[in-house]
Amino acid sequence: MIELDAIDRKILRLLLNDSQTPLSTMSAEVGLSVTALHHRIRNLKKRKVIKRFTIALAEDFYESQISCFVKIIKFKKSSIDLALKLKSVPGVESCYSVTGEESLLLKVRAKSAKDFQNTLEVINRIEGVERTVSNLIIEEHFNKGLVIL
Repeated sequence: MIELDAIDRKILRLLLNDSQTPLSTMSAEVGLSVTALHHRIRNLKKRKVIKRFTIALAEDFYESQISCFVKIIKFKKSSIDLALKLKSVPGVESCYSVTGEESLLLKVRAKSAKDFQNTLEVINRIEGVERTVSNLIIEEHFNKGLVIL
């Protein structure tokens, strides 16, 4: 388990909110000098607490895309092995091991219904996939991107 003190947690909250916040602004909120803050962030990256910095796209960007949840029922195959194969499938955004009849839950994005159908065909041809069940995402009401610190 990763050990974090109160200052590291506060830094992470600020970075999660907006990783482009100037260090001078963050240092005032955290109560550290800019140099000390920079050192803390560098240390969080070195310890692999921070994996990468990324961006969040506006919801309008996704309007021309199809998003679906795909439930995978597997047949005599390790979920880990199957997940490794699924990672290379274009359009598969994320993969989760879940409880219930389904073994894995995927989030898949596609440019069109035809592209989604092609992605499903690729998934269904993977050894160990018995069948899939898909749910089209009509609207995302919210996504908090919640992280408990």
